[in-house]
Amino acid sequence: MSELIIEPRVELGKFIVENGLSYHEVGKLLRVSKTAVSYWVTGKRVPTPPVRLQLEAFTRGRIKAADWETGKERTRRRLREDFEARAAASRKRPRRTLVHRTGAAHAATG
Repeated sequence: MSELIIEPRVELGKFIVENGLSYHEVGKLLRVSKTAVSYWVTGKRVPTPPVRLQLEAFTRGRIKAADWETGKERTRRRLREDFEARAAASRKRPRRTLVHRTGAAHAATG
């Protein structure tokens, strides 16, 4: 049975209510404004990557930092991973040795 995936903004809102916190208190703990917390919960904005890590610790892992990843970030991550995989694969292949012709050698063969 697959686990139900809930949007991190919804989960954050639930966490705040369940723990009897205000946006101001959460913002103070994370060193952001209450407006920023409100924007995260309403989905107007997503937290920056460093704050996402703080949120993961703050919620004791209930909301993972990766849960906030946007489509653009996901695309960039996948492209980076693909590039790194191709680069690693190319390092494993033996390199072809190129023979450079010097002017004298070229003249002798040409």
